[in-house]
Amino acid sequence: MLATSSIKGTSHSRTLFFHDKNITSLDACREEIQRGYINQWRYYNPPSGRSISAGESINFRCAYSHTTPQRWIRSAPYSFTYMVQIQQNTLNLVPQINYADCMRNTNSSQQDFCTASSQKVNL
Repeated sequence: MLATSSIKGTSHSRTLFFHDKNITSLDACREEIQRGYINQWRYYNPPSGRSISAGESINFRCAYSHTTPQRWIRSAPYSFTYMVQIQQNTLNLVPQINYADCMRNTNSSQQDFCTASSQKVNL
């Protein structure tokens, strides 16, 4: 699961990546998100609505991936930049040197987006 926060009126986003061995299908992931909307997460523990700032929103997405993210640590800096590509429900992450370069390389006609993350993802 991806939890992507964005600030209204900007193209900047931050993403947290979640993986749990108990979530083995997109339907199970979507069910977990639905449980999260009523604050009853079972497997994932993303930031709550109280921990985001004004003008910021969080979007949850499910996707298959062959990569494993490092565990999310709340206080870790967002020092990794990725181009996120989701095609046919499959996540592809492309490491980027920095956010500006990523924005220049993003194809705005597709669903690709740039994001900062505090997690290193083993590709």
